[in-house]
This record gives sequence, structure tokens and C-alpha cells, in this order.
Amino acid sequence: MSRGKMQFVKIEEILKRLKQLKGLKTDTELAQYLGVKQNTISSWKRRRTIPYNLFISKCEEEKINLNWLLTGQGEMFMKPAKLEFKHMTTEEILKQFPQAIPAHPVPVINIQVPAGFPEMPLDKEQIIDYLYLPDIPKGSMAIRIKGASMEPTIEDSDYVVFLPLDKLQEPIKSGDVVIIQNEWNELILKRYREKDGKIYLTSDNPKYPTIEPNECYKIVGKVIRRVKEERF
Repeated sequence: MSRGKMQFVKIEEILKRLKQLKGLKTDTELAQYLGVKQNTISSWKRRRTIPYNLFISKCEEEKINLNWLLTGQGEMFMKPAKLEFKHMTTEEILKQFPQAIPAHPVPVINIQVPAGFPEMPLDKEQIIDYLYLPDIPKGSMAIRIKGASMEPTIEDSDYVVFLPLDKLQEPIKSGDVVIIQNEWNELILKRYREKDGKIYLTSDNPKYPTIEPNECYKIVGKVIRRVKEERF
């Protein structure tokens, strides 16, 4: 089947099947069953992504057919001998069931990067996780934020998705949130400002000082999305 003709299943349909299976009427009951907060369910629907590992665990515990849960195809339950999803990663699940959700893997990279970043290929060791998100441009990367310099806009432990400069369709402009590679080859988050022909890197948190960048600071990308960390 060509990608253009593929019919993706909505998150609401996956959750509806699980409620049907367990005889649950509301999202509150579903949240209690999954062991999460009710607003977490709302967040999944809004972001059109779910934590597959949580659903895999439920399938293992109750011998639910993961294929049925994600796609609506096949039997609701599996025989124990056919329960094959225990050691599958989220990436492997999406490869096996691409029709389940239009999510795309975005590599989460270590904030410590090589000197030639992002021109040089990333080593596998540089990728520490993946985010699975819809409507993300090809070539996007993500980092997990440490610290409070961009609060309240972006908080500690949030993820930000960014496009490297060579993937951008338009130049960086004053007010954009950018990824900076500093003199220690670390990736940091700042807001780009231009005034009177000079460039400044500012924080949204007024407790942090403004930086007047020199040759040790290099803009490597522009932030295109913030992803709030889920705390179950």
C-alpha cells in the first residue's frame, strides 16, 4: 500500500477500543485504569501521540492483541504463545504498525555535541531517545531542556524540537527561539534579538543575563515546537 493511500487511525479510536474492551465509560475511568491523570489523556489527544510502552505493558498483562488495539484488525486477545511485543521498542512498534498513527521519529540528542555539529553525521551514541510526533519536518531534532533560563515559556525537562539552519525555509529573525552551540560544544536555548545592528541572546527568565555572542557562540537551529514532558 502506498503511503499516500494509507489510512491512519486516530488516537481517539485507540482509546475508544480500550474503553470498549474494559467496559469504561469516561476518560476519567480510562485514566484510572492506565494509572495516569485525566489531563494526560487530553494531552495525548491534543498531541496525537501516546506512550506506546504503557500500552504494550497493558497488552502483556491482559493478553490483549496489540494489533487489534492499534488498528482494529484481528482478534481482541492473543494466545500467550503469540504474545510477541514484550521486548519491542516504540520505533519497532511503529514500523510494524505504521497505520496506527501518523507519528514520525524525532531523535533526541545529547546536549554535548561534536565540534562540527550539525554538518557531521550523528553517532548512535549521540541519540538518547526519540519523540514520536505528527506534522514534523524532515531533518528535525530535539533536545531536553535543563535549567530555568527560558521559563515560563519553556520549562526545565521540557523537550524542544528544532530544525538545523540548512533545513530552514526562511532566515532567523529577531524574537525567534534558537539553539546555540557554545564554547564547550553544548547546545543551549536562547532568544535571538537584533538591535541597532547588534545581535543579542536573551533568556525569557529575567534572572539570567543577556549574552553578546562572539565567535565562540554558533547558532545551529531554530526551535519549531515545545513538547511538554508528561509526568505520569
